[in-house]
Amino acid sequence: MGRNLKKYRRLLANTGVWGTVGFELKEKFFSLVRLFARDFKPRYTLASRFSPRPVWLRAGSSDRRAFRQVLVNLEYECLPAATAPRFIVDCGANVGYASVYFLGRYPEAKLIAIEPDPGNFEILKLNLEPFGSRATAIQSGVWSHVTGLVIKRGTFRDGREWSIQVVEAAAAEKPDLEAMGIGDVLRISGFPRIDVLKIDIECAEKAVFGGSTSPWLDLVSNLVIELHGPDCEEVVLNALRPYEYALSQHGELSVFAGLHKRHSPGEPPPSSPP
Repeated sequence: MGRNLKKYRRLLANTGVWGTVGFELKEKFFSLVRLFARDFKPRYTLASRFSPRPVWLRAGSSDRRAFRQVLVNLEYECLPAATAPRFIVDCGANVGYASVYFLGRYPEAKLIAIEPDPGNFEILKLNLEPFGSRATAIQSGVWSHVTGLVIKRGTFRDGREWSIQVVEAAAAEKPDLEAMGIGDVLRISGFPRIDVLKIDIECAEKAVFGGSTSPWLDLVSNLVIELHGPDCEEVVLNALRPYEYALSQHGELSVFAGLHKRHSPGEPPPSSPP
């Protein structure tokens, strides 16, 4: 009883009365409809206090679970309260719920969201539309260098839409898209630093942090990342060795707050993108 009460309090607080009703009933209704029309893949909307307009979901997908995790249970509330970012980068944006949360929580911030999968990207664009010029969506995958990437579906974790991976294309393989580095994102943004870098890229963090990171990591103030296994954790922590930070763990998320490089005496801090 207490658990259900807490659940509905969160729903009411973050989606309102009709949002709560919609969250409980819409997916059930479309699931029933799809019993008789399996090829029917409807979209529907739910209210969120973080967006000026209702956000989009796909019935029968992982979107409902992602919506609950990010916009109801507020997974990214773990960022330090004192953080007031001007520029946020969302790597592995999926359908944009983390981006919506950041834009709603930080009304002065601008954001770039990066997502490789075409289906996810289509919904991401719809969900960022109400924020106008504050939000930019890029269909790509982040990597340690510019290279061709191939999208892999149905093989990682639960195999659903929020678990899609990218891997580097083999020599004879046709890539699905071209990767970009985080330094490239910073350059096109026009901002001198990334205030919040969110990374949830289904093991690709091993490639991103396994390459040359100092040109862009020097210019990141706060990193919130989902690490996918011990190998990924080892690579990321090794890349962060030259830096000082406050580390905290919140469920699946690791937060590296106040990230700054240890400087030698007399060495000025980095102030512009490479």
